Amino acid sequence: MRCNLNKMKSNQFVNNEFYHIYCRGVEKRRIFSDKRDYQRFLLSLEVFNAEGLTWISNKFSPEVDLPKFSDDNLVDISSYCLMPNHYHLLLRQKVDNGITKFMRKINTGYTMYFNLKNERTGRLFESRFKSVHVDSDRYLKHLWNYIHLNPLDLINKDWRSGEFEDTELTLRFIKDYPWSSYKFFDNSTIKSNILNKDILDYGINVGDSILEWPSRNLESISHLTLEG
Repeated sequence: MRCNLNKMKSNQFVNNEFYHIYCRGVEKRRIFSDKRDYQRFLLSLEVFNAEGLTWISNKFSPEVDLPKFSDDNLVDISSYCLMPNHYHLLLRQKVDNGITKFMRKINTGYTMYFNLKNERTGRLFESRFKSVHVDSDRYLKHLWNYIHLNPLDLINKDWRSGEFEDTELTLRFIKDYPWSSYKFFDNSTIKSNILNKDILDYGINVGDSILEWPSRNLESISHLTLEG
């Protein structure tokens, strides 16, 4: 399987193709320092996935009337995970330059919010963003698992070996982690205004089976050195 790890120009993203998008804080700094920061970024994923909207007030309210999923979205968001110093997104481009437009609004808008909140200036992210073309169903499945297992770095740095001392506790941690999309797949009654789950039908591993994935698939995630 081929993986292009170079940052892609806008004309290189192909409509209806999946891409793994990831970005880390400059100098590995924290980009999410409290609950409000995580909530703000998730709000951005929802609001900025439209052609026209480019700004959110820094005094946003949870009750604000937000645009919901529609056929006019720039991208389909199929998975996400926010970590203290980086984030992962699994996107499918819907319109020409959709990923480029969406990510420009995401990173620029969140940087403006974060700098104003913390009375700082300058870059927040170490690069624009990085992208990998998902060019097979097999790799798409690998990424879905990897993205949702990522929070285990907070409690077990060795999770990639596939060995878990307490599988029940580990699985509970993944299910309860509030800043990933896993809960929406684990519990179909929970609705999301961010995700389009209907585009994924690749035998994804929900429940106990997700913990069986790392030990058999280390090679498939060997390029993902973003953590730390």
